[in-house]
Amino acid sequence: MNPLLFGTSKEPLFGVYHPPSTSRTPGRGVVLCAPIGVEYMRTHRAVQKLAMQLARAGVHVFRFDYFGTGDSAGGSDAGTPSRWVQDIVLAAEELREHARIKAVSLAGLRAGATLAAAAAREIGRLDRMVLWDPVVDGAAYVTEQLAQATPGPGKDAVGVHGFPFPVRVQEELRALDLTRLLFAGMAADTLLVISHDAVSYRTLSAAAAQQGVAMTTRQIPSSGDWDDLDRLGAALMPQQIIRGIVSWMAEEETP
Repeated sequence: MNPLLFGTSKEPLFGVYHPPSTSRTPGRGVVLCAPIGVEYMRTHRAVQKLAMQLARAGVHVFRFDYFGTGDSAGGSDAGTPSRWVQDIVLAAEELREHARIKAVSLAGLRAGATLAAAAAREIGRLDRMVLWDPVVDGAAYVTEQLAQATPGPGKDAVGVHGFPFPVRVQEELRALDLTRLLFAGMAADTLLVISHDAVSYRTLSAAAAQQGVAMTTRQIPSSGDWDDLDRLGAALMPQQIIRGIVSWMAEEETP
């Protein structure tokens, strides 16, 4: 595990490169795209464990913090979805340099999956894509977040479970539609892994089939819920989903 700073010296981003511990899948590398807000906190351990298990399976892995989140530069209200998309592009370039590979994969969780799909068209040479419980409709996601909001530090932001949710972030998220993004630069092989059934996921799968996108859907039940108000401070560790993603990415089995 190699922690590092990348991007620019003025606004450095924090990342961690996990080199593979075996050569079972030579030339495969994946950038992990975390969710935002309280979901970033709840899934941090799960993303870290996914990275370590992928590395053990022979995959080059790069995880990182978006601008204004975690250990990266920028205030907690400074980042925007458009900036985070560019951060994913930079992370893919960093992984290519460290792993000496041409094509990379992306694996995103919740809003991170939507941001990954938006970044896919700019990255090019995409190998595989994993969409884990993705935010399909950005406008609906914003509405859900605002239903849990409290007054923020200023007129241009509210707070959602202790995290600022600025108006400019809300506006950019509302414009994100995964069904539309899916066809702009999707990888040849895409896995939609979901912890529960939902109309939005069925719509996404149907649209992919209609457009001829090779997307496999796998439902793996998981304890815990993203918006469980009674357990927002608890970390989520969906072991079965992590194992399923590792198996698919490392081609140990076909979902």
